[in-house]
Amino acid sequence: MEGFLVLKLRAFRKRDQGDLITVWLQNGKRADLDVLGAWVKRFGLEPNFEQMLNWTAEESGRRLG
Repeated sequence: MEGFLVLKLRAFRKRDQGDLITVWLQNGKRADLDVLGAWVKRFGLEPNFEQMLNWTAEESGRRLG
């Protein structure tokens, strides 16, 4: 899953952004954050990763409230 997320973070098209939100909301708790963080840092994807986290936080809030 971590590799899939990194590929989507690198492409970061609208379709990829939707995929990121869906996958993260459904499976993010199972992600190996150390591995994912290392790849995000290696490829300089921190801004995209932070944006994804913001979107998923908003989505979670909508689902709860």
